[in-house]
Amino acid sequence: MADRRRPWEDPKSYALSMLGIGLVGLGLTVADSVVLVAIGAALTLAGAVVARRTR
Repeated sequence: MADRRRPWEDPKSYALSMLGIGLVGLGLTVADSVVLVAIGAALTLAGAVVARRTR
């Protein structure tokens, strides 16, 4: 577990994930938009993929 990186050590994947989570939250609450939720989920998944590839 000691070799596990912290999320903020890879700013690109962290930013993608946070943006995705923000869009999912916005789509579920304020905008009530399935499109925003789908885009947010895709960005969150992209952040996870980028984090895995940079390890």
